[in-house]
Amino acid sequence: MYRATNCFRRLRRDRQQDPLSQELNVEKASFATDLVAARFRTIRNEIHHLEEMVMDGRIADGQPFALKADGPEVPHPTEPNQTIKTIDRLVIGTREMRFAELATLLKEMASVAVRIAEFRPNSSSGTHGRGAA
Repeated sequence: MYRATNCFRRLRRDRQQDPLSQELNVEKASFATDLVAARFRTIRNEIHHLEEMVMDGRIADGQPFALKADGPEVPHPTEPNQTIKTIDRLVIGTREMRFAELATLLKEMASVAVRIAEFRPNSSSGTHGRGAA
């Protein structure tokens, strides 16, 4: 997701503002905001630099050092000494992303990928758009 976001942001920022760049700037994609892109970058860096962090002793006791599915755990309401765990997010280190947010961002990325794949500049009228010949 980190690389896809970077690619999209670069396409959108094209200095010459080619037709595809203009089309991608019509709607603002939430997955490409600075805040979300920074979260993707941070998670990517956690994964990429994991071995280095382990070797340098920068992993605290009990700290998740692999990307894993996780979520809150609460006491079972009727069974003593039992818990109910809800798996609703991905976690690595101190970073996390909920599945619901991840699904929303992936759907938005898929929609943008379709727009890019179907984009055809209309050379006869000078206009641009999806599916134009």
